[in-house]
Amino acid sequence: QFYDEPFADSSAIPSMLLAKHTKKYVTVALSGDAGDESFLGYDRYAWALRAKQLFRLPFPVRKTIGIPISMLNFGSKRQRLRAIAHGLNRRKLTDLYYAHMSAMDDSYLKNPQLGYSAEYREFLESDKPILEKISDFDIKTYLNNDINTKVDRATMAFSLESRAPIMDYRIVEFGRTLPTNYKFLKGNKKRILKDLLRQYLPNELIERPKKGFGVPVGMWFRNELRELVRDTLTEDYLETIPNLNVPVVLKNIAEHDNGKQDFSRVMFTLLVLAQWQKQQKALTVNSLQKIF
Repeated sequence: QFYDEPFADSSAIPSMLLAKHTKKYVTVALSGDAGDESFLGYDRYAWALRAKQLFRLPFPVRKTIGIPISMLNFGSKRQRLRAIAHGLNRRKLTDLYYAHMSAMDDSYLKNPQLGYSAEYREFLESDKPILEKISDFDIKTYLNNDINTKVDRATMAFSLESRAPIMDYRIVEFGRTLPTNYKFLKGNKKRILKDLLRQYLPNELIERPKKGFGVPVGMWFRNELRELVRDTLTEDYLETIPNLNVPVVLKNIAEHDNGKQDFSRVMFTLLVLAQWQKQQKALTVNSLQKIF
């Protein structure tokens, strides 16, 4: 209704709730969007550095190591082990990052390549250090296509004006000229921003652990929304979606339901798509009724 397209980032839900509450007090609000992308604030930047050490091993060695890991089954850790195995099977670290930002395990697609876009891949293939590569890539993709879309439409849904000062092109360009260790050093993320803030805020506010806007959709799909998932993501409906490996999806939904793995990301995407299609169909029928 508010996004006008299938938008499958579940953090849109708390973003809209926050915008609704904030509107009670102000009409313009500031956000810190672009801070993580420009000044290396995401936790995934830390694991990219750790993975860099592993990727010094030759590809055949990593691929061989990944085979037994993919076969391990330690209950709740099974999915994580499979993700590690998939990661070891990537030829380059930038390929691993691209997979992480799309789908590490893409077996739910008949032809995974149809779901990938080569747009902006050149940023991952530049001669810059790894963190600068993925920072540039995130600015062009994740920030633009996800974060900006989510916040803009969530705030405008409640007539709240959102402003992102760190997204000023001069600040973004300045961030791209800084040495990596000004932004990320020994696990200290967004280093230069924290150093500036220490002049104005107590350290306990600056060094708090990073918290996203995640919501427990995985738990909801096993409890409150279980029937909605079962009634919506039926085999008949899933068969209508091109390139979807329906048997794999049904198997993963069943495994999610019994707690064997967390398949909520793709389930939420499919659920949003189904709800959007249902809404568009209703709007079309309503429009035709008005015409005739």
